[in-house]
Formats: sequence, structure tokens, C-alpha cells
Amino acid sequence: LCSNLGATPAVGDVSNDGVPDVVVAAYAGANLEDTVLVALNGRTGALLWSVGPTTDAPEVRSVVALAN
Repeated sequence: LCSNLGATPAVGDVSNDGVPDVVVAAYAGANLEDTVLVALNGRTGALLWSVGPTTDAPEVRSVVALAN
């Protein structure tokens, strides 16, 4: 899915199933310019969603924060 983490992960229930999930900025490949924001299911580890790397997506260069 991703080669390396770009920042410390955030943990919170983004899928609204009562189980904390993981959201993190990561490198999509060997190029450190190809960053993505991914959410992983806390129960299964499956990809919930991802954003980037495209020209329409913002560059992910920071730590993730979650709030309810």
C-alpha cells in the first residue's frame, strides 16, 4: 500500500464502527514527493480511504490530527 510513513499516525474512529482506526500520511512510492493520506480499518487493517498523490490533492507534509 505505502512504502514509508511520513508522520506519526493518528488514532480515532473515522469509520463510525466503535473501533479506533489509523490515519497517517505516507509515501506512496520511492519518490518522497508522492505523499498520500490513508485511513486503515482498526479491526482488519484494510484501507478505508486514501487521498493523493494527484495534482488535485493537497500535498501531505504534516502530522494528522483527528477531532470529533
